[in-house]
Amino acid sequence: MPYRLWYKNLLFSWKSQDERSLSLIFAKACLIKIRSVLGKSSLENWKIVPVPPRPGKIRMKGWDQVDELCSVLSVISGIRVYKLLERTSGQQQKKLERTKRLEKGRNPYVLSASGRKLSETGLENRNFLLVDDIFTTGATMERCSSVLKKYFPGCQVMVLTLFIVD
Repeated sequence: MPYRLWYKNLLFSWKSQDERSLSLIFAKACLIKIRSVLGKSSLENWKIVPVPPRPGKIRMKGWDQVDELCSVLSVISGIRVYKLLERTSGQQQKKLERTKRLEKGRNPYVLSASGRKLSETGLENRNFLLVDDIFTTGATMERCSSVLKKYFPGCQVMVLTLFIVD
C-alpha cells in the first residue's frame, strides 16, 4: 500500500497507538499478495524472516509489530517463521535523513544465534520471505538480504512490506 493519506494513519495507529487488531488485517493482506505472486502450491517452500527490531524496542514498547505480523501470517498461511537476523544498532531509521540511510558502512544486521546454527547444519528450501512494515529507501532490505545471502549461498530472498514510500 502507498504510505500516504489514510494508509499513513493506519500504520501510525498500529505501531504507535497499539492497535494490535490491525495485525490480522495486515497479515491477511500479505497472504493475498504472497499467493498472487507465489501461487498456493509453493508456500511450504518458503520461510518467513522478520526484519528484527532495534535493541531495546520490545522492552520499551512491549511488542514488535513486525514480529507479530509474521506470527499471525505464519498461523494463517502455514509458512514457518525463522528469526535468522539480529539488529546491533539502536538508532531509529526514521530519524535519519535519506542520504544517511543509504550510506554504505557497517551493516547493523547480523545473523542471529539460531541463524548461525541453521547455516552450519544446512537448511532445505532456502527461500526467504523477508518481511518489514515499511519500505522507504530499500537500505534495510538490502542489508538484511546481504546477510542471508552470505550465510545461505544460493538462497532466494523475496521482500514483502506493508507500505512503500513513493
